[in-house]
Amino acid sequence: MISIKLNPLEKRKGSITISQKFLFESGEAALKQVFSNFFPIAVESSHKYNFYDSVKYLGFSPHFEIVENGCITPEYEMKLHTENDGTVVFVSMEKL
Repeated sequence: MISIKLNPLEKRKGSITISQKFLFESGEAALKQVFSNFFPIAVESSHKYNFYDSVKYLGFSPHFEIVENGCITPEYEMKLHTENDGTVVFVSMEKL
């Protein structure tokens, strides 16, 4: 029998919504913090989101709660902080 080891992030599913303004105006350091703590696998193309305003990303994060298959995935808000020297650091991922 073949044994397949599942990715430990597989059950840590959720979504975050990121404003286009943040994506286009944030520096590389902020984007690195976002995408090193959240791994997008899809973009929701729903008419309730104005593409020019914000984009909803669905994906995995070690900071998300475990969600069993068949359950609705929660939405999260990522908190970042900019230090006095301009360094951007990840603070938390809060379930909405």
